[in-house]
Parts: sequence; structure tokens; C-alpha cells
Amino acid sequence: MDREKLPKKIKYAVCVLLSVLILWAIVLVARPITLQLSTLQWEHKEADSWQLQRYERRFWHEEAEHYCRQLTLNEHYDWRLPTVDELQDLTQVAAGKRLNLARVERAIYWTATPVHSDNQRYWVFSFLTEQSAPMTQHNYNSVVCVRTVNGVVLD
Repeated sequence: MDREKLPKKIKYAVCVLLSVLILWAIVLVARPITLQLSTLQWEHKEADSWQLQRYERRFWHEEAEHYCRQLTLNEHYDWRLPTVDELQDLTQVAAGKRLNLARVERAIYWTATPVHSDNQRYWVFSFLTEQSAPMTQHNYNSVVCVRTVNGVVLD
């Protein structure tokens, strides 16, 4: 290959690459990009009221769903049962921080996740064994509610 032609080809390739980058920059600037991240807010009660209500907060699945739907905390009305994945993610948080974040204890908690398409069984999650298991809806288990909070990060 001719050594004189090589720099011309490199210059041409660099010009083409710069042109493409400039076009992409124009496209990105012309239309705004919105990135939304979702975070979870867990039901959180004062320790004293939690201790008083510990036994009363064990429900059948349908009652647990109703409890979360009717819950009003800090003027928020969009509470729900968490999914099995959301409860499992709490195991990644140290136990002391988990207690401060969601007030979950070493108990079995209902999730909103049905076992397949069966509305008679739902996944539960145990913070005693840190495992999930299917359970029929007519068992008494603990409940903690959660809500999704959306926040715009980049506009």
C-alpha cells in the first residue's frame, strides 16, 4: 500500500466519524431524553405502634391486599403488597437497616405474586430463612406494604 495514500484515508475516516458524531449530537440535543427511575417506599411505623400491632397484622392473602389498598400514610394512598422479588431484594440490606427501612421482622410475609396463574396460591417470603415458597391464600401471614415512587433523573 502506498504510504502517501494511507494518511489521506485516515483523514477521510476521521472526517466521516466526526460527521456522524456531530449528527448524533444534533439529534440528541433536538429531542430531550427523559430517564425515569423507580424507587420503593416501604410502610414504616414507629417501633411502639409496630410492637402493639404485630399480632393483629397477620392476614389471609385477600385481607393483606385490602389492608395495603386502604392504607393511608403521609397522605399517600397508593400502597400495595410487594412482589416476591421486591421482598427478596430486602435481604440484600443489612438486618438492622432493613428494620429501619421496612420494619420487617423474622416472619413470613405475603407477596402480590401469584403462583403461575393460580389465584388460590401466592408466593410468600420468609425473613427467617430468607426463602420464598408458594402458599394457599387461606393462611395467616404478616404483611408489609410498599409504594412505587417515580423520579425524573435526566431531562
